[in-house]
Amino acid sequence: MQIMITDLSLYAKTILEQHSSWTVHSVYRKTINLQSGDLLLALQTAGSPLSPISLITDLSEAGMDALKAVPGMEIPSSALQTDQANVRDLFLSPFSGSFGKLSAAIHQAICQADDQGFRLLFLPDRQKNASLIMEAAKKSLTDCRLFLQKQETKAAAAALVRLTGLGIGLTPSGDDFLCGALAGLILTNSWNLPFTTALRQEIYAHLHDTNDISRAFLACALERQFSLPVVSLGKSSGAVTSDEILTAFSKIGHSSGIDTLCGIYYALTCIP
Repeated sequence: MQIMITDLSLYAKTILEQHSSWTVHSVYRKTINLQSGDLLLALQTAGSPLSPISLITDLSEAGMDALKAVPGMEIPSSALQTDQANVRDLFLSPFSGSFGKLSAAIHQAICQADDQGFRLLFLPDRQKNASLIMEAAKKSLTDCRLFLQKQETKAAAAALVRLTGLGIGLTPSGDDFLCGALAGLILTNSWNLPFTTALRQEIYAHLHDTNDISRAFLACALERQFSLPVVSLGKSSGAVTSDEILTAFSKIGHSSGIDTLCGIYYALTCIP
């Protein structure tokens, strides 16, 4: 078996080179997750959005199915051909443009998105009869803001990290939101401030409160590694439109992209 990799992150390439063998962790539509110890990488079909753990292949969905991958199947790193791959650095740096324009464009994109995930918490006409998940999320966000107003950074971080594992799906909305919040704190150059330091410590301590796939993305976020749409947002200098943001983030999972966008918006506008 030889699988041609066309695109991957520098982060994934480094991990791949350090491990000689991988085991199929799980198989989903258009994705085969590979595991080595506590690390995960994701084989994905051609045209998939690039994330830090992505190994984008030249395969169609039918081609991916033809691999007949099943959990427990071993795949040596030598079977994953990266010689001709496009390698992208997905390390996120602080934003240099207008935060006002960026946050306004992000909020407009959130409002234009489909009704799913945490976006309901950021709409002007938010529904009053929210689900138990939405009510739990709302309380975490409110408590975090209140603790921050009193400069109780550790309590604020503990309140926000209650989102870990909250929600349904391959990656629960709470985890995607936390990844977005970390991205937003990087964009505002707040990575080393007391609240962000406390939040990073809390997220790390609760990594095993969610599933393996979410844990992989949260671990990446703690290393400042994010999906290509997030990194592109940071390099946009505020010139990106809401339509462009919505198009890019809507391609990430069922609601993962929009939930991540909500976390970014929260960090940009709600965290002092």
